[in-house]
Formats: sequence, structure tokens, C-alpha cells
Amino acid sequence: MASLLSTTTQTPANHTNMYADRVLLLSFSELLANMDLTWMADFLKGMVKPLAATVVVLLAVALSFMQKLGLGGEMIYSIARAFVQLSIIGFVLQFIFTRDNAAWIILAYLFMVCDCLFCVAFCCPCVW
Repeated sequence: MASLLSTTTQTPANHTNMYADRVLLLSFSELLANMDLTWMADFLKGMVKPLAATVVVLLAVALSFMQKLGLGGEMIYSIARAFVQLSIIGFVLQFIFTRDNAAWIILAYLFMVCDCLFCVAFCCPCVW
């Protein structure tokens, strides 16, 4: 192990191999000790309300199965669809609003306005 470190320190021109060798030498406990896990606390705090909402919805699904209403399958499908749609929208909005360029926000605004106009003009003929 010491010979491996001594060979990597003798060749400073090849920095990528030196870094890779040192990473391989670290044990898992050393990696965990050096990790910054403060983001995990913020993440878990942010997941309390979505988790509580999921429990309430799963309670409704369980009641539907217990009372044999036949709505459980549709409810599970709707939950999964809503989760996917909201996740995609969340990623898109995060991408748009974390840009330093105002053109992204204006472009997203124009896209939403054009999409709304398209929906009103072609999908809702009763409006006209």
C-alpha cells in the first residue's frame, strides 16, 4: 500500500491516476467520516409533508379495497400518474429558475402562453 502511494507521488504529471489511487485506498468508513451530510437533514425535513400526504392517499386506497368499491386500481394509477407529472414539472421548473439568464424564464413564459392559446383554440371548441 505504501509502495502504491510512493509511485503515485513520484509522477506528479499524471494527476488523475494519483487521485484514483488515493480514492481506492480510502475505506468506506473514512469516506463516510469525510462526507458532508447536512443536505440529508434538509432533504428529510422537506419530505415530511409529501410523506404525510402519501399516507393519507394510501389510507383512502386501503379503505376503497376494504369496502370493495372497485376504485383502488384507478386510484393507484392516478397517484402514479400525478407523481410522474409533478416530478417532471418540478425538474423543468428547477432547470428554468436556476438559470442566471432571464431569457430562459421569458422563453418558458412564452411557451406556456402559446400552449394555453393552442389548447383553447383547438382543444376547447366550446369557448369560441
